[in-house]
Amino acid sequence: MIAEVTNHLWQSTVFAIAVGFLTLAFRKNRAQVRYWLWLSASVKFLIPFSLLMSLGHELLGSLPAGKMVISAPRLSGTIVLITQPFPDILTVEPAAQHATHWIPIVILGIWACGFSAVALMRFRAWLRVRAALRASTPIGIPAAVPVRSCPGLLEPGVVGFLRSTVLLPEGILKTLTRTQMEAVLAHELSHARRRDNLTAAIHMIVEAVFWFYPLVWWIGARLIEERERACDE
Repeated sequence: MIAEVTNHLWQSTVFAIAVGFLTLAFRKNRAQVRYWLWLSASVKFLIPFSLLMSLGHELLGSLPAGKMVISAPRLSGTIVLITQPFPDILTVEPAAQHATHWIPIVILGIWACGFSAVALMRFRAWLRVRAALRASTPIGIPAAVPVRSCPGLLEPGVVGFLRSTVLLPEGILKTLTRTQMEAVLAHELSHARRRDNLTAAIHMIVEAVFWFYPLVWWIGARLIEERERACDE
């Protein structure tokens, strides 16, 4: 199991590095393009290459013989090598085998503690959002989604996955000009239209499962950066 996880991690790392080079190539394009590239790197952590290879074999097997496409041997050989697990080079003496039985249990326990900590952190944040939504009051602003005012809120935001709601700090209408308010609403409505909360939740799952891997958190920072740029654009 440890070998399979390690194999999956380095495969996903190679994929993320390739995505990083693609974002550099698309640095002059819209931020939305780079955002979806980084999201694909995030989702890759949830999809092992072995599953992709099995799906590919199923698709190739369903094609008629006359339409079968033969890939280049060098490329297919490289893909096969990438998807192979690390070989078991080291041999364990019988006396040490009993001691190594505890290693997976300890590793699983550490992972479970980290997973629980991240999940608890996300759950507490969700409870704060729910409390803010319950304490909010509707504002008579015509928009594609409901707009509400919330006391104690520090900055505007969008809550909800399928039915989004824009929350504004109480009194913001008195501090911003009409043009500034329109810009704020346009930005937040862009988040709602893009379903950014839903895609952010997907990466939160990745962060909870792979909390021990710094690359996952770095990808999360890139997603936030490109998401905000996309809404500004």
